Amino acid sequence: MSELTVYKKDHIITDTKKLTEDHKEYIVMAMNRQNVVPEFKIKNFIGNAQITPYAKVKQYLLELSTREAAVEQMEYEVEKINLQIEYEYELASSEESPAKKKLHMLEVQKFEQMKLKSLSRLRDAYHERSSYLKLIDEFNNSPEGYLPDGRRIIDYVDDPEVSEELERQHWTARLARQTAMDMIAYGRAGVGNMEAVYMLEQEQQVDVLKLACEMFVKNEHRTTGILNYVNEKVQLEYKEEQELLDFEQQKKLQVVK
Repeated sequence: MSELTVYKKDHIITDTKKLTEDHKEYIVMAMNRQNVVPEFKIKNFIGNAQITPYAKVKQYLLELSTREAAVEQMEYEVEKINLQIEYEYELASSEESPAKKKLHMLEVQKFEQMKLKSLSRLRDAYHERSSYLKLIDEFNNSPEGYLPDGRRIIDYVDDPEVSEELERQHWTARLARQTAMDMIAYGRAGVGNMEAVYMLEQEQQVDVLKLACEMFVKNEHRTTGILNYVNEKVQLEYKEEQELLDFEQQKKLQVVK
């Protein structure tokens, strides 16, 4: 059995007499699909959602801890099911009643299916764990994985003094972005974000608002530039379409004459 394949056609225990071979393949495909969070989503919508490098690696470590706990649980379940299968075989071999022997073998079949499902979940847990380990390695080997003085951020996530300053920087950037999003969407900062900003010390409040205004102005300039580019592109395309229509119309008139 390959790393990615758990179910095969002979693992389908439901009634498949009315199914085509293609339909059976679809069932196997569905049962073998990996239900994992794609690395693209992890990187862009879990990691990059954290605003600062410090918050990103901290979130990666939190997610990795969750995946490791899932791996531990799944490995335990698979081992337990193996023992349950062994136990049912023992009971079946020592059973004199044919009916009871069949019942034990039916339990074996049930546990075999449970094992396949657990192996599938374990495979997914391994995959996600590997994704987070890979992203942490990439983070540590990139410029954002280091403090300005050259120290690795991951080595100071739990350092009380360093993490406190990194936490301050994170909330400055996070509240600034949230405030800027309000300004972009509504033209002014929202009450909720401003209430959070005013919970900070006055110096940090100023830092947040300055950064928010900078983000807002940069976005306005970028949006204006993109709008101008797209407007010129669309006008050119419209002109070419109109010229083509005029040409086709002229051809039709010539045919009529």
